[in-house]
Amino acid sequence: EEPKPGVPFLPANASATGFSVINEVAYAVTGRGCGSVPDGLWSLKLENGNVSKWMSGSVIAGGMAAFDGDGVAYVATAAGEIAALAPTTLSPKQSHKSAAPFTSAPVVFQHKTKTFVAAASKDGSLRIFDSALTPVAQGSGSEAATGLATWTEAGGATRWIAGSTGKNIVAWKITDQNGVPTVSAGWTSRDLVTPATPIVVNNVVFALSTGEKRGKDARGTAAQSTPAVLYALDSANGKDIWSSGKSITSFSGSGGLSSGGSQIYVQTYDGTLYAFGVAIEK
Repeated sequence: EEPKPGVPFLPANASATGFSVINEVAYAVTGRGCGSVPDGLWSLKLENGNVSKWMSGSVIAGGMAAFDGDGVAYVATAAGEIAALAPTTLSPKQSHKSAAPFTSAPVVFQHKTKTFVAAASKDGSLRIFDSALTPVAQGSGSEAATGLATWTEAGGATRWIAGSTGKNIVAWKITDQNGVPTVSAGWTSRDLVTPATPIVVNNVVFALSTGEKRGKDARGTAAQSTPAVLYALDSANGKDIWSSGKSITSFSGSGGLSSGGSQIYVQTYDGTLYAFGVAIEK
């Protein structure tokens, strides 16, 4: 089709994160006080350009929303609220207020025939809710996770959830107890420098040690940061399977990991995009 003119979506000067398109509806999170735009989740129906918004009242943890199979959006906030919002309109469906602030965006997963939602809290715990946001399980931890990934072992009997802390990747093991998920401690990876949110490809956990060490400004950060290193971890125990070694020559200061076509992509501060993959599949 011929290109169409752009349509208004977010207010001018908004700081937007977590952009995604689900069922022909675009979503984005605003926050951090940029352009005097309040914290919230916005939707744009691509068919007609209609815009809806939900104002969270506090920072949306992880800067993004998670979605279930019906397009319901789940967001967690730094005020300890987790909310379920209707597709497109973002009308509130359910919410729950936790004692501790949330530090990660939620992840949504299926357990038997039911949908569950998990998010990490500032106290280091992992909290699991059913689709109505009723608490069903909680796992403890010593460090707050800021980004989560989830996968199941071969056969699907056991689910794992892993998250990035400020110094490593931690994992929780989710098992079944009379149809309800229960949480137990899993594994902790090697020490990493400001790790990005992990991703899981073919039951291998990929973790990026970004090397970023924040300074007072961009120049200070660039001066004291170290080159990034990509690790492939055994999903059952967190042990190293492979690493990129010294092949990356700059730190990764923004974004995170992505994957496609059996390759893992890493972007770095010096403007380089790296692709890592298995030689036989190139």
